Amino acid sequence: MRVALIPARGGSKGILRKNLRQIGSQSLLEIGIQKLKVAGVENIYVSTDDEEIKSVAVDLNAKPILRPTEISTDVASTESVINHFLEKTSFESNQMILVHQITSPFLTSHSINDAFQILESDESVNSVISIFLGHQFEWEVNTAGLCEPINHSRNYRPRRQELGLRGVETGGFYLFRKSAYLASASRFPEPTKYISVSRLEALDIDTPEDLEFAQQVVARNLQPIGAIHENR
Repeated sequence: MRVALIPARGGSKGILRKNLRQIGSQSLLEIGIQKLKVAGVENIYVSTDDEEIKSVAVDLNAKPILRPTEISTDVASTESVINHFLEKTSFESNQMILVHQITSPFLTSHSINDAFQILESDESVNSVISIFLGHQFEWEVNTAGLCEPINHSRNYRPRRQELGLRGVETGGFYLFRKSAYLASASRFPEPTKYISVSRLEALDIDTPEDLEFAQQVVARNLQPIGAIHENR
């Protein structure tokens, strides 16, 4: 059985009512729920403090879990939402749980399905995350506001392919075994594998500019909304 949790509170400082904002003809919440269904997720839960979000979830046959005010703030951790979810449900210790951040609207059901297949086929792995991979010259901004190289030196610039493959966590999903999560108190219990996602799949809507870009992608048919749910 595949289980997923969508954290979707009503408040948002960067974008008002963000989880209900539309990309094309659907809200981020609708896109997320439908995508999970195509990926074969039988039980979809939506953790929220908002009545409208709860109503949309019910209409789409997802199961709402009303979240307390104290874990519905901007500073509430994802782990606090997961802990509340686990307190309100009674899954076996070996249950796999996927947390889907619906602010990644172009994450495909194909990627979600691949993540589940990793845990379903390899009992030695305890978690899977979505990663955007690349060979990049990385710089760190220090306390003085100046840039310092991380994976190369100022005096030697190797070929990009020689830098090694590095990844950026996209936040699109976190998949873990319940027992491993409880033992580690982390959504990244070791060992962790990854699903490599495209640059577009890695998009996380955090600002009005991000939202406008996503809307333009769909409006110009650069990424048809149907492809978001495609299970290739």
